[in-house]
Amino acid sequence: MGGTSTDVCVIREGLPSMTNLGEIAGYPNKTFQIEIKTIGAGGGSIAWIDIGGELSIGPQSAGSMPGPASYGRGGTEATTTDAHLVIGHLDPEEPLGGEVKPDLEAARAAMERLSGPLGGLPVERIALGIVQVAVAKMTSAIKEITYARGLDPRDFVLLPFGGAGPMHATALADELGIDTVVVPPVPGNLSALGFITARARLDLVRTMLLPVEEAALPAMAAAVEGLCQVGIDRLVAGGLQNPADVTVERSLGMRIRGQSFDLHVPIAAVPRSATELAERFREAYQARYAYLPATAALEVVSVRVIAFGPQAEVNLAGQVAESASPPRSRRIYSAEGWADAMVYRRSALRLGAPVAGPAIFRESGATTVMGRAWRAEVDTGGNLVLRRT
Repeated sequence: MGGTSTDVCVIREGLPSMTNLGEIAGYPNKTFQIEIKTIGAGGGSIAWIDIGGELSIGPQSAGSMPGPASYGRGGTEATTTDAHLVIGHLDPEEPLGGEVKPDLEAARAAMERLSGPLGGLPVERIALGIVQVAVAKMTSAIKEITYARGLDPRDFVLLPFGGAGPMHATALADELGIDTVVVPPVPGNLSALGFITARARLDLVRTMLLPVEEAALPAMAAAVEGLCQVGIDRLVAGGLQNPADVTVERSLGMRIRGQSFDLHVPIAAVPRSATELAERFREAYQARYAYLPATAALEVVSVRVIAFGPQAEVNLAGQVAESASPPRSRRIYSAEGWADAMVYRRSALRLGAPVAGPAIFRESGATTVMGRAWRAEVDTGGNLVLRRT
């Protein structure tokens, strides 16, 4: 969750879900891509009253200029960031990202503008409502990529990042029944870190329309291995010194004959029998749609190879040193009213030392909010692991 949107994705066995049925601005995009569900719920998302008199947020955003009302740059409309400031999750004395000192009075004034249409609700209740609406929208997005795929979110760990993601983590986990939340090191900069440490990658695809029959297997295998060699040659031509450093992933686009959409089926190599290939398709189909298709004629519509360069070594355990100030108490607002929560500098937490909720963990670029029924500790990888008690 960043400034304008929340993006959610399922990762299973270390691999993100992939699709070739994406959209950009409503237009179909058949490029093979990570399957991400995006909604308009970010730190800068604007709260408004809909035609039915209900509180809503987004997809309109205050952006970075003028930004939330609390940024002091001329913005007047209430945003998710302003709501977190009013209910105490953010500290008006602590600059956001070390640069923007939030203006609590401006945030409260923005909430006041919504009070009349909402029957004179106090600003704290309006701010809490904004956060709750944001959590509801994120919950719905996660359900779309889990329940709709035959997956149970309770079987997963929630990994929040971005500047605003960890502020909603345990509230979101409570709604979904998730018992473990893992906040990675430098969550506010994790996307940038991933970008600069990503492997060189080359995607190659060749369209083929072949029945899943024994006679067609040699042509599939030749096409796959031909693309593998093309991928290696192109990465070497692009500057990779050692061809042995290239790794490849192979897959087939398969479908039931007569269907319009194909399914991504990973393979180590083209199987030696049509029966084995058909079984691979059935396994992928069940993993995607949670049921097995009826026995039917199958066909391959494409072969795909992804060639990777070497992976850079990344050590996330060591974090940037910050002032090791002792924890202090702060009042935060929830559905039960005002209560005390302990505020910690994340960098000051000791390895394996448990911290009980409610608590707030501050670091440069992000704030983690942990609910009452949770306990946190830092693991050897530098992750902040939150578990429901």
